[in-house]
Amino acid sequence: MRPLAAALSGVLCFQALLGAAQDASIAPTASMNERVLSVPGDPQRPALLQVTLLMPDGPGPFPLAVMNHGSSGTTRPDLEPRYRFTFAAYYFLSRGYAVALPMMRGFAGSEGKQLPDGCNQEAIGISNAKDISAVIEFMSV
Repeated sequence: MRPLAAALSGVLCFQALLGAAQDASIAPTASMNERVLSVPGDPQRPALLQVTLLMPDGPGPFPLAVMNHGSSGTTRPDLEPRYRFTFAAYYFLSRGYAVALPMMRGFAGSEGKQLPDGCNQEAIGISNAKDISAVIEFMSV
């Protein structure tokens, strides 16, 4: 039980660090080369997803890190701000990675809406993973 408690404690500390780093006081810099794209999601359920792309300086090509946001269960996801102020994104960017931050269906500027799967977290995760896979495929071209 102790290893599990230690691992959980480490995850919670990491989450707290990420939460603090997502504070709006972290302002983007010119070297982030931020662009907002409309990227097709899962072709089985067509919708354009709003994706923030952060690029390091230089001609590339760059390895790609794709990071998804969470949800607080808000009733109006379309009013949520675009996910972009994240310590983890800056971490990868500073190491030469391009970073894609797709917004889930119905969040911020993304079209569509989440499937009503109730409490079936596995189905929700698989649905979101199909959109993330489509973003990766689009960014790989």
